[in-house]
Amino acid sequence: MWIDIEIQNKPILTFSYFTTFNTQTRTIESPKNMTSTDWTFDIAIIGTTKTGKTALMHALMNQPYSPRYKQTLGSEHGSYMGISQGETICLSMTSLSGQSRLLPITQQHLSKKHSIIITYSINNVESFKETQFWVQEASRQSPSATISLVGTMTDLASNASLRAVQGADATQQAKEWGARHYSCSSAKNDNINSFRSQLMSDILKSHGNVHK
Repeated sequence: MWIDIEIQNKPILTFSYFTTFNTQTRTIESPKNMTSTDWTFDIAIIGTTKTGKTALMHALMNQPYSPRYKQTLGSEHGSYMGISQGETICLSMTSLSGQSRLLPITQQHLSKKHSIIITYSINNVESFKETQFWVQEASRQSPSATISLVGTMTDLASNASLRAVQGADATQQAKEWGARHYSCSSAKNDNINSFRSQLMSDILKSHGNVHK
């Protein structure tokens, strides 16, 4: 079941669920007052459960952080409009469930993406190990997509010794995939802006001359 709401012609957040689930709706507006774009790029955010996928999407949209955890059932959608290299860009983002029973929905939404963000929690080694599965899914469903490996929840580790996954190890893993590695905190908004800027630049460089 798809639920779409439009309020005053502004970008929104939409939810998709199996029809057997209770449905919920919530609106999320784009942070910038822009009416047209030069480019629109589709982005999927994937990873194991409880790695902050939807929180990251909201942070990339400049939305306030909510400490309340709410598991994604299916997918959640939102958009951000910004400027990179003098071009107006719309990032059309989809946060996908990491639950194995919802994998068919995740696989469906991974198709034909320009970029895929794979998350893990810096305090959860298993979530990092499972990124190997997610990068394989990303490569199979969208082989031309740019890949970003993102370590989330850096606010929970005040120094490197408190991290269960070291940044150097994750950077090396990303390098082997031909991807970039980032660490950030949606709660504290740490490194969100720099990640978003680099993401837009990389997608524009990789896909801009093809999809305009």
